[in-house]
Amino acid sequence: MGKDTEALRELAIEVSKHFLIFRTEEYLEPIKALAGSVRPCAECFTAAAEGLYSVISAASLPVRLTQDTVFQRKFDRFHASQSILALIPEEPGSGLSEEGERLALEAADNEMKDFLSSEEGSRYVRDQLILELDRRLKSEDIQIAAQELLVQSLISTWSNFESFARSFAIEWLNQDPGRAMSLLETPDLKDFFGKKGVDLRTIGDHGFDLSGSMGTILFKDRRLDSLANIRGTMKALFNAPSVQEALGGRLWLLNQQRHLFVHKRGVVDEAYLAAYPDASPLGERIHLTWDEVKQHLWAVQSAILAIGEAAREATSSASRAP
Repeated sequence: MGKDTEALRELAIEVSKHFLIFRTEEYLEPIKALAGSVRPCAECFTAAAEGLYSVISAASLPVRLTQDTVFQRKFDRFHASQSILALIPEEPGSGLSEEGERLALEAADNEMKDFLSSEEGSRYVRDQLILELDRRLKSEDIQIAAQELLVQSLISTWSNFESFARSFAIEWLNQDPGRAMSLLETPDLKDFFGKKGVDLRTIGDHGFDLSGSMGTILFKDRRLDSLANIRGTMKALFNAPSVQEALGGRLWLLNQQRHLFVHKRGVVDEAYLAAYPDASPLGERIHLTWDEVKQHLWAVQSAILAIGEAAREATSSASRAP
């Protein structure tokens, strides 16, 4: 590996800490697939995929805009050259005609397509993108903005998972109100649901018919914003080891970091430091990297897929029952 290539590699590593470079389709396709196979809760998985796409799309905007700048700069060079060539057949002093401009744009567009499809073009875009992102990181304002985008992406990632977990639980119970008993009888959820569990006034608002609205009633004015409550809910509904494993440590870290950023601007407290002694020192703000946030995103995907698989298996087992 040459010195220039090694230097570029080091820049790429540094740039990737501040800007999201992510294969969106590889991440979202498995979630989208569940919308077609877990039909009672299809909208939950569709909404989760759309929400997470929004997170990734917003987070990767700086890279996309910078890439567009790299593309435009190269295209402008091709266009300038083609415009000069298009002047040759024109009358002296007449300038470039409308037809000449059209031909120059068409030739530049073809040249650009050929260039981008070549190995040289791929290397050029990659290298220029890295160099341009590194140049922008020289600005302190850009560094601050990039870190804030990381924070907002982390918060939005948790919010999307929280929303999915609640909407899934509601729809799952709406499909079969009998499933609610396991929730209401779970000791870990007694504080969450309270002594009454379901208020009579709320039942009355639904015409005393729980056949298609048990989940809506049970979760009225209740947010699943605690990982402990999400774990308790999913354990009561499925008791699947794969689901509990997917709702494990990485999601706990995501929830804790989200809590610190929302309520304490990311400043490390004693509870966080006790769980993660290698974190930033007590009283200092957590400094995120995209590698951490990407791990959070994959943890959320794993949890959604595990819940979807458990739901599919439960539905399949119910259909096979005599």
